[in-house]
Amino acid sequence: MSTITTREHPRLRQRSQQNIAWGILWIALGLFFLTIALAGMGVYYFLFRSTVPLQSQLQVSRGTLGVTGTDLIEQVVRGDRQPYLLFGDVVTANPDSQGLLLIDDVRLEDAPYVAALTIGTDSAITLNEAARPRYDWSNQPYTLDLGNISGEVNVLISDQITREVRIALTTRSGDSVILTSPGEYLVTARGEQLAVSNISGTALLVTDDRTSNRAVPAGQRGLLTTTTNEISLEAGYVNLLGERGFRETNVVADVASSTTGEGPNTTP
Repeated sequence: MSTITTREHPRLRQRSQQNIAWGILWIALGLFFLTIALAGMGVYYFLFRSTVPLQSQLQVSRGTLGVTGTDLIEQVVRGDRQPYLLFGDVVTANPDSQGLLLIDDVRLEDAPYVAALTIGTDSAITLNEAARPRYDWSNQPYTLDLGNISGEVNVLISDQITREVRIALTTRSGDSVILTSPGEYLVTARGEQLAVSNISGTALLVTDDRTSNRAVPAGQRGLLTTTTNEISLEAGYVNLLGERGFRETNVVADVASSTTGEGPNTTP
């Protein structure tokens, strides 16, 4: 009984080794270009898309405020304290309290703040994010994200900032108010309704499923019913406060006087 053995032809073996070598070379080349692309994307993101936090200072206007951090421990803030908030902090005002949240960009010399938010009585907000681009050459906007809002929040966006701004105020149900230009707004979230009075600026009401939205022109009040996702417009509120209303110069003067202890500015 004979045994037949076969031997691989030298040329076939050499061709197989060459194919393996070429395969390894192409894989290495692909990984090299992939690394270059990922590195380029990383550099682009860092230079043009990355952000740094804005200062978020809380001031008590009346009574006391509650600040609950991610550790779920509530701290009582009185008028003699002006803490800086961290992302995730929840601010609550009882029926006898009122507070002011100042969002500040320390790099700006001409604008004293980016936005000033008055937290009304029996109201609450969660600071999810307050950020600006890492570098000035980026065209990304100021971003302020407030969640779980309830009650009443008066928002004043400085007209002295040169960068675009985007402020989102979202309820527990997911409905949102989006503010995208300097101006003054009154946002109210109570029960099954979310409303925004656009005193001056650009406002947008957005439903929780993001399938419906409606712009609220200046001088109008937009009302969103959360159960039906219906958005309606009506005439805005009439300013009965006169020139001493919630204006940017008045807010800055009062805040400055409160920090120096000179009392509120009474100049009309």
